[in-house]
Amino acid sequence: PILPLVDMGSNIGAAGLIKDTLFGHGVVAQHYLIAPVLVPYWTVWLLMGLLSSTIGPFYAVKVTVGIAVLLMPLSSMRIMRAFGRDPRLGLWVFALSWDRNLYWGWITFAYGMSFCLWALALTFEARTFRNAVKVFPLGIIIALTHIHAIVLTLVAGGLLTLLKKPFWKGLGLHSVALSGCGLLVAPWALSKVGVGPGSAHTPFSFVDNTLEERMGGLYGFTMDVITSAKGLPPPAILKIAFGTLLLGPVLFLILRPRSVSAAQRAAPALFFIGVAALYLYVPFQIGGPINHYWTYPRFGTYLLIGLLLLPYPRLDGWRALWLVPGIATAFWYHRAVQTQFRSYGDYVRPYLEIVDALPRNQLMLPLDLDDFRWNDAHIGVLAQIHGYAAAAKSCFDPHLFDEPNVPFQYRKDNRVPTVNWMNPSSFSFDRTGYAYDYIIVHSIDTDPFTKHAAWAAKVRLVKQAAPWRLYAVKH
Repeated sequence: PILPLVDMGSNIGAAGLIKDTLFGHGVVAQHYLIAPVLVPYWTVWLLMGLLSSTIGPFYAVKVTVGIAVLLMPLSSMRIMRAFGRDPRLGLWVFALSWDRNLYWGWITFAYGMSFCLWALALTFEARTFRNAVKVFPLGIIIALTHIHAIVLTLVAGGLLTLLKKPFWKGLGLHSVALSGCGLLVAPWALSKVGVGPGSAHTPFSFVDNTLEERMGGLYGFTMDVITSAKGLPPPAILKIAFGTLLLGPVLFLILRPRSVSAAQRAAPALFFIGVAALYLYVPFQIGGPINHYWTYPRFGTYLLIGLLLLPYPRLDGWRALWLVPGIATAFWYHRAVQTQFRSYGDYVRPYLEIVDALPRNQLMLPLDLDDFRWNDAHIGVLAQIHGYAAAAKSCFDPHLFDEPNVPFQYRKDNRVPTVNWMNPSSFSFDRTGYAYDYIIVHSIDTDPFTKHAAWAAKVRLVKQAAPWRLYAVKH
């Protein structure tokens, strides 16, 4: 019923409340606003918001994530075709569909990077300005989806101009094709570096990692997503899939090559150089005018895709059998994910009863006091499911993303007191809880209302479902 993808809860919470905010409905419109600026996140949040208003937030997330799972291998096949590679090799990329980035719930990143691969393929193939103009709208979509996709599109697209002849015409073609990617967010980007109206005044800060940490962390940044699961040894199959993606491109070098042009032979190397440069030189964390976490590790998945692009073996006829190891490991990788998801589903299914019992149009405070109670993943996947409840019941949720660089914003003139979501154990009913209509507590053995009789007298238990409790505040 709910996917164990960390930020998906807050993503669907924000996306699912866009409609109520825009049309002035209830407490949602009283406490949120839509920022009238062009920033990344718009495309996927609008998609999820539309889906949520028609099929509900739970199915909206499934559809959105399902598209992302297919988009990565399909966009990889598209760029393989442009570079003269056999698109069948894109079947191996299914082993990367459920990568660490998607487990973090970075759905706009997943879409943006897939759009990036597609745009690079079309730009590389462009031979006329008419072709280039056709790529322009896709650049706009990338600009409104994710900053990582903007950066990779411009870096790799710039490198690929080196292969166009004559060079100056190629530079013009790539500039036209990818200008939509950069121009649309240029005012926003310039304001973050202190240029233009509304520009930032705070300095940037960076947290970096060593070269050894970058290279040694590649598996953890890409495919290490499961700690254990019943009936399977998933950590082993994840490592096998990772090893297959690393060694497969080397083994493909011994196969008979396809007939490709000189530009097609060199293009994957330039793409790989662009991704590698970003992986090696971008900081881990950025602070200041733009706050961004886990920055360079997100490119790890695309390093592995870049490796697959380098060889150009023939895979037709009986040679297609060489694809079997990658397809088999991708299948078992997905099988391990399926088992893990089923385990998570068993744990969170009672939360649906809490959502059903929550009335619409309320001020809701989630107290997520135990993120790791279910621990078959390396990261806490229970802290943000409150966003589903907010979207499903059009409720105010104080723990959605409070970030100036996203479209969905809190009204500063009507803020409700809240507990620090990074330290929920600091909750005090007298400082925070009194301001809400309903409080959802997870888990029951950390429930503060069972430990404070004075607080317990001010709330009424509405529903208990396994480790969750829903309280109504007595006003």
